[in-house]
Amino acid sequence: MSLQTERLDALMRRLGLADMAQAYAAMAEQAAQKNLSYCDFLEQVLESESHSRQERTIKLRTQMARFPSPKRLEHFDFKFPSSVDEKQVRELASLRFLERHENVCLLGPPGVGKTHLAVSLGMEAIRQGFSVYFITMPDLLWCRLRRRIACIREWRLCASPGFSSWTKLATALWISLRRRVSFS
Repeated sequence: MSLQTERLDALMRRLGLADMAQAYAAMAEQAAQKNLSYCDFLEQVLESESHSRQERTIKLRTQMARFPSPKRLEHFDFKFPSSVDEKQVRELASLRFLERHENVCLLGPPGVGKTHLAVSLGMEAIRQGFSVYFITMPDLLWCRLRRRIACIREWRLCASPGFSSWTKLATALWISLRRRVSFS
């Protein structure tokens, strides 16, 4: 390894260009063989670094989203169940509801594809640069309920709340969701 190569490697690592440090030597050799201009070579190297960072970001955000398993909308069978409105799902896949700051709640009986669609929409949102966190409705209600309970000062006086008060609070939280998409 030449002195210049070592200096370039150290500079790239100091600047946080780890992928570039690994790839630039081979790319420089190819650029020399093809007689690329300096600007063309620089563009190739920067494009490679940008692509690597984008892939790393998508991978990290996908892990942080805590999806049960990766899903794609292309793999969803719109023929079953017939109650799923493909046009409505395609509209949701455009993610315009995020621009409007709206919520989407997928409702329906077990086995109709709610999780598949939610994960697919979440994966698309990640690809478009959004951060996503996957949570089931029971877990969401439980988190909201715990937060609400923490705010109640008289909680220390109660041994345990009655089932009906938990149900009323969960129902109130459920109703507070602004947009619902139903698959019934």
